[in-house]
Amino acid sequence: MEHNQEITVIAEVTALPGFETQVLELINAQTIASLKEEGVIYFSPNQVVDENGRFIFFEVYRSEDAFKEHVVSENSKTFFEGIVGKVVGDKVRPTFLKHIAIGK
Repeated sequence: MEHNQEITVIAEVTALPGFETQVLELINAQTIASLKEEGVIYFSPNQVVDENGRFIFFEVYRSEDAFKEHVVSENSKTFFEGIVGKVVGDKVRPTFLKHIAIGK
């Protein structure tokens, strides 16, 4: 990742059966707090249609440093600790994207 370039992340988490509501509550709290972070440009949680416990986040950060600050923030720590035992693999699965400048 380039240090001063915007960082785009697609992150996925799948709730274990019976924990869908609890995971959704954690996602709600995480989203509200994340949107207040200075380095967050966009943070959008989404539920996969017809898959009640599967959630995909679309996130954009001002820089790699902003992303790193997000990951270690108190709200992220609370979220990561809260999903343990409630989601597949006990973690969020991130995919980092690099923008393609078309026509340049």
